[in-house]
Amino acid sequence: MNKSIVGLVVAAVITFNSPASAQSGGYKDESPEVGLSTSDWTGFWFGGGIGGGSVVHEIDFGTAGSFNGIGGEGAFLTFGLGYDHLVRDRVLLGAFADYDLPGISSEANFTVGNATADHQYSLSVGGRLGYLLNSRTLAYGLAAYTKREFDASGSVTLNGSTYSFSGNQDFDGIMVGGGLESKLSKNVSLKGEYRYTSFQEEYGIAPSMHTGRLTLAFKFNRNDDF
Repeated sequence: MNKSIVGLVVAAVITFNSPASAQSGGYKDESPEVGLSTSDWTGFWFGGGIGGGSVVHEIDFGTAGSFNGIGGEGAFLTFGLGYDHLVRDRVLLGAFADYDLPGISSEANFTVGNATADHQYSLSVGGRLGYLLNSRTLAYGLAAYTKREFDASGSVTLNGSTYSFSGNQDFDGIMVGGGLESKLSKNVSLKGEYRYTSFQEEYGIAPSMHTGRLTLAFKFNRNDDF
């Protein structure tokens, strides 16, 4: 599923960056050197969108070994805000924070029991470094600290007795990724991103996530000439 999601994200952004799209929208294309001022890409933004992806849980059983492959898939809503600054003609630095609502679930069945892990929320705070391909398209990489909470539950049957468990667990991790941002109008742009997040191990469990997302961003302090 994660491959198809990433493919849709890339296709959507490329479509909005095609020459036909630019002409139909009446966009006046100018290279950064001759027409794009710092204020065109410098300013605050907020936005929201949708995403989807997959999670894999690696479980360490100590001397008994480890198991990597308990995973799940799903979709989620995302909301974010940030600030960008064009430091040179084509180079942009930005800071952001975003919050994802739940949507990805994992389930596993064993000989002696079962377990589920539902994604409750995630919070990311980080930065991005971008390069303007033209006056309306930004390619960028990003990195962030990410905190996610999973709600785990399940049961185990040992010696004829069944034991149930449940609880929430927070995981801290590092996210890296990349994306494209395309202007749709004077103050609205579309972002398409791929992200990979690796989390620290907690109680023998080490999750990792692959996600793709599409976000509409509403931007301020822009002086574009359309």
